[in-house]
Amino acid sequence: MKLGIELGFKVFGVDLSHNAVESTKAWLAQEFATDKFDPKRIIAGPSAMDAFKDFKFNVILAASCLDSMYFSVAMEFVAKFRKLMAPEGIFIFDVISGDETGRSRDFVGDLVVDSEIEKGTIQSYYNQKKIEDLLQSQFKIVESVLLRVEDNMMDSYSGRHFIACVPV
Repeated sequence: MKLGIELGFKVFGVDLSHNAVESTKAWLAQEFATDKFDPKRIIAGPSAMDAFKDFKFNVILAASCLDSMYFSVAMEFVAKFRKLMAPEGIFIFDVISGDETGRSRDFVGDLVVDSEIEKGTIQSYYNQKKIEDLLQSQFKIVESVLLRVEDNMMDSYSGRHFIACVPV
């Protein structure tokens, strides 16, 4: 969001967490004068996106978020994104791959996280088919890349899918 504001874009933000929304507003208020961003454009939850129904977005970026919720909730977000997308727009997102230490690339599922930092949150793992199911024929994939990161110190690895798509 900060980069978009610095570049002069009209930036909007949506998060599932009301706490995340409030902390983002506070942080941006410290960084920018209120004439640079509108705090009312940062909201919580997919249903709150109805406030944007009169807007058409050229770019929607969902960075490291659609995999932090149940798949059914992510599908709600994507359906709302499609309604808000300009006909010539682009939707860019990334999701975690099942391709990580101890799992196969085709592992999919919604798991409750038990690590200390994210305890109790959801981690939804994706393969290419689940990505296509997420898009529900509302978007056409124009670029799909799976990046695998290896941690030599921990002898582990993980993967993320990076997707660019256009509305159908």
